[in-house]
Amino acid sequence: MKKVKIEWIDWVQKLTKKQLWATLLVPIAVLLILFVWRVSRGNEAYNSNWFIYFFTIFYAAAFSPAGEQIQFRLFPKSVPHNQYQVTTWSQWKQAMIISAVLVIVSLLFWPIQKQGEIAIHLIAAIIGGFVIMWTVRMGQGMLAERKNK
Repeated sequence: MKKVKIEWIDWVQKLTKKQLWATLLVPIAVLLILFVWRVSRGNEAYNSNWFIYFFTIFYAAAFSPAGEQIQFRLFPKSVPHNQYQVTTWSQWKQAMIISAVLVIVSLLFWPIQKQGEIAIHLIAAIIGGFVIMWTVRMGQGMLAERKNK
């Protein structure tokens, strides 16, 4: 098994186990509260969807280098085996830029009619941006691995 190089963020390394778990569980609790609030109020398309907005922020933060390092510290077996699987800040920024472009394109082709529709555009663009970034990164890693053999 190869050893990957992770450029650890100072504040992530200084967190205790309790702080790491709080960093993970508090946003999940807020997400569940917003989901219950959304369900109890009814899924009306004319209301803003705070659950999706928070989920989008949580998703982007969870797959940032800081979020991945918190995951690596909480679950040591989840440390990747290949260097291309470690997210850098530049890759994360690329995913955010791709997501912004996807939001703009989606709004050009499918303009929103109701307040709730912007949430669908936003979460789809964020997930799409990360999937595109991961696919490109995996392809580059596979090409680099072939060249090394």
